[in-house]
Amino acid sequence: MEYTVTRHFAGNREKAFDLISSVFISNGYKQVSRDARSLNFEGEAGASTRSRAFLGATSVTFSFEDDMLTLHARMGGVRKMATLIVLLPVALAVLFLVTFGILFGEMGPRFIAMVSLGPVLPWMLLAPFLINWLKKRSHEALEKLLESIVRTGEASG
Repeated sequence: MEYTVTRHFAGNREKAFDLISSVFISNGYKQVSRDARSLNFEGEAGASTRSRAFLGATSVTFSFEDDMLTLHARMGGVRKMATLIVLLPVALAVLFLVTFGILFGEMGPRFIAMVSLGPVLPWMLLAPFLINWLKKRSHEALEKLLESIVRTGEASG
């Protein structure tokens, strides 16, 4: 999953880069590279509902091209959570089918399917909505961060 957003920027690039560095480094990212036109960070995947939403990005690059500031992010944390959201209900369904199949085999396949899939089915139906919510939450956080950087850089420029 990739995400890119671009905004007009007419401020102090150095101040903007300093602000970006302080935000990302204080949130556990490592600065990979920095030059006059770009800044790159790498971080651990973490898109839980309790962490800062922009932590869904595992790699973030800010770059200047003329008077535009571009943020490009690889959404590894969101991808990791999406995989968990999909695989966990499937694994539970398989576990329940096997367990209840062994314990209640004489009750018939319809009973085993209802008892096994009943508790898991709502999560399977909710999974796409949860994944979209995580993506949207991370994208909005990155956009707000970029807007804040643009405003701060332009105010100091």
